[in-house]
This record gives sequence, C-alpha cells and structure tokens, in this order.
Amino acid sequence: MDKTLAIVRWDDAWTSEEPVSASMAANLHKPEAVTTIGWILIDDTTGVTLANEHYDDTFRGRTFIPRAMIVSVTPYTLSKPRKRVVP
Repeated sequence: MDKTLAIVRWDDAWTSEEPVSASMAANLHKPEAVTTIGWILIDDTTGVTLANEHYDDTFRGRTFIPRAMIVSVTPYTLSKPRKRVVP
C-alpha cells in the first residue's frame, strides 16, 4: 500500500431541525470544526477523498471533503511505541 495516512482538519457545513431565533442563529452562524484521519486516496484542486479502513487492496469508510472546506492536511505515521531502554 502506498497511500498516505493523514489528519485532515476541515470546516463542515451543518444543519439542525431544532427551532432557532434570529439572536440564537447569530451564535450558531459558523461551520463545525471537524478532524478526520484516514488514507488519502485523492488530493487535488476539487478536494480530498480519504478512507478510514484498509484491508487487502481496498478501502472503506470513504469521506469526500471539498477543497474550500479544508483547513489543513497533515501526514501522519503509524509507528509502534518504542521500548524504554533502562540504563
């Protein structure tokens, strides 16, 4: 597998069915900050497609994030914890 594992921070548009007044709406008038981790399948001008599960040669748990909503993409390395060396 040659896909990059990454942490993607992005601003999600959201909705709620609960009643809201105009003054309450002012406090809610912002995107929801979301952090998603997964293997990057596509990263281009349109956006990022990543998946959070990998097995054999396939992926699942796919998420597409439009480019304009992305705050950052940070590569992440899975590594085993190092054993502590006692002198």
